[in-house]
Amino acid sequence: SSADDSSSLAEPACLITMELNSSADATAAPVVIGRIEESAADDQIVTSPVLVANAKHSEFRYVNCFGPWLTMIVIAVVVVVCHSVVLSKASDAAAATIKVVMTAFAAFASACCFCCHFVDPGFPLRNLGDPAPADPSSDESRTRWRTEPDGTEWLQKWCRECRLWRPRRCGHCSMCSRCVLRLDHHCFWMGTCIGERNQRFFSAFLLFAGCGMMCILVLAFHRLTELNVWLDYREFTSSLEPLLIILFVCCCPP
Repeated sequence: SSADDSSSLAEPACLITMELNSSADATAAPVVIGRIEESAADDQIVTSPVLVANAKHSEFRYVNCFGPWLTMIVIAVVVVVCHSVVLSKASDAAAATIKVVMTAFAAFASACCFCCHFVDPGFPLRNLGDPAPADPSSDESRTRWRTEPDGTEWLQKWCRECRLWRPRRCGHCSMCSRCVLRLDHHCFWMGTCIGERNQRFFSAFLLFAGCGMMCILVLAFHRLTELNVWLDYREFTSSLEPLLIILFVCCCPP
């Protein structure tokens, strides 16, 4: 009726609901998927913080996708410059072996970088049986102490943006606007958060990249020894190669 329509329009807020399995169970409770607040003054519509957070995550995801590609380009530039420019004259058997090993480490580091980017770092699921705090804006009501089976106590916090109680060692990433399990940090070079599920690939990347850098140091020391710079310092003035090698090693990205 017209009276019912006018009364429903006068309500300040309404819930968007979705019936699940309505044909099978007509008495099933509707599931709330968002909240719309209506303002009669300017007809503004404010969506749920969950929807806003997901939109921000998608926004940053497009920016983050350049991270691993940029990392791979930096690794490729370092390898090419080392092979073709700075240490190109180091061509004996030992130097050739070191170059092959260095290239292999660089390839493994690039692969781990992409694995770290594409593997989900781990996002917590909302427990529908655990109600939200009475006043989420209050710092006191959005924190509570929890006890593990071994007796360990830890402070649990309510995330205002994700609208869930964070599990233990879970943190909120301001870049992605999402909670991440065992959040370590947000890495631009990986293009994602480092969390519970992709931390092993990040650790492997650091290991392979570090081994590649050690190969560069060993190769540089080997070439400087061939040039006899440790016994005759005049080699630094007779050629630019020793200074170029030292400059490359010092400026090479770690």
